[in-house]
Amino acid sequence: MAKGKLDPVTEARRNIVMGFLAVILTGTVLLMLPISQAQGKLTNFLDALFTSTSAVCVTGLVVKDTGTYFSFFGQLIILLLIQIGGLGYVTMMTLIYLARGDQVGLRQKISVAVQLNKPDFGGVTNLLLFSLKVSLFFEVIGAFLLSFRFIPQFGPVEGLWASIFHSVSAFNNAGFDIMGGFKSLIDYVSDPLVNITIMGLIIAGGLGFIVWEELLEYSKSFIAGLKGEGRRMKINDLSIHTRIVISATVVLIIVPAIMLLIFEWVNPHTIGNLPLSGKLWASLFQAVTPRTAGFATLDMSKMMLPSILLITFLMFVGGSPGGTAGGIKTTTFVVVLQYLQSIMQNKKAVILRSRRIAEDTVRLALAIFILQLITVSISILFLSIAMPNSPFEDIFFEAFSAIGTVGLSRGLTTQLNSLGKVIIIITMFMGRVGTISILAGYIFTPTRELYTLPEDDIAVS
Repeated sequence: MAKGKLDPVTEARRNIVMGFLAVILTGTVLLMLPISQAQGKLTNFLDALFTSTSAVCVTGLVVKDTGTYFSFFGQLIILLLIQIGGLGYVTMMTLIYLARGDQVGLRQKISVAVQLNKPDFGGVTNLLLFSLKVSLFFEVIGAFLLSFRFIPQFGPVEGLWASIFHSVSAFNNAGFDIMGGFKSLIDYVSDPLVNITIMGLIIAGGLGFIVWEELLEYSKSFIAGLKGEGRRMKINDLSIHTRIVISATVVLIIVPAIMLLIFEWVNPHTIGNLPLSGKLWASLFQAVTPRTAGFATLDMSKMMLPSILLITFLMFVGGSPGGTAGGIKTTTFVVVLQYLQSIMQNKKAVILRSRRIAEDTVRLALAIFILQLITVSISILFLSIAMPNSPFEDIFFEAFSAIGTVGLSRGLTTQLNSLGKVIIIITMFMGRVGTISILAGYIFTPTRELYTLPEDDIAVS
């Protein structure tokens, strides 16, 4: 590699970082305009920057109530920022190129592959178009279903807008709501239609477009097999990535839902006074939303400490690669667990589903896991300094919510001072773009190894 010339992956990482920054700053300027504010006043730069960052990073933490503070124009800007942030800046720009009939170059394909966590850049163009179709499909279906609840409640115009807004926000795992009063979806804690629709959208967006592409092929094969028109795919024919994502998603929904039900069963401030059906809906919803949507049907500040710790863990893990969710991702978590198991069993290779996982993948998973912990620890430290009078559990929860781009809060967001807002802005940005993209793109740029150094050893325990 010539000196001063970046390799394609590093260049792609820089493009992603700069692209997200450009969208955030553009959104900030638009949200500062009087037309974006319900009372026609200017929004200060820091609050506009916080809101724009939260929308583009599909987080959902807000310092101004989206439903009452912003006008329809402001809410529309936020919704567009959520859509761009959910699909990704590089994805949106590439789709614009395709719409204009331009050719997608190799470097552009690499940028898309890096953003979608795709191990190679083959078939990137088809995956991009597929991701757009999947997004529109689920968002339209979600809006249609929600309209049966919101139109009778808010009227045809406001009800339709609420349906569209919450559908897009849910599929992109953003967690923004326009219900007013910072109350999210608490009024719908026992509503089956709202619960099923929002949870379905969150899960659909969090699975990842790579998984949906493979599931579509599996469905086509299954139908063709029933008609006797070809070989029917078996479950084992699915890639190990898809099988791990689906199994991890199921486990990380069912087990936490049962645990939350147990933890909160007698808590009068959450589900204690709800009927059995309400208890079940609330527990299931709170198990789904931390990975990583940010909607809530219960008050997080009233939940028991074991529940808060469990939700924090779910926020840290997040969704799956190549989708709209944040966190370290389910596959990263599974690989790290299997790596620890291989250490305990004194095995050199990490084995998953009778397959040896590539060493580079294991190293990357460990790097993501460790860097995420370091980043959130630093965020907690500085947030504790900035907000010395705030309860530590609120600071702890807020930092994990920001790094996981979740959007759940125990009430600290609206109390943040200027320094606290800056810390959360940086944390949200690093959580969405990725600490590795920032560090590898600007600080630890790749260098070619021209020689091998002698091996030595140190004592560890």
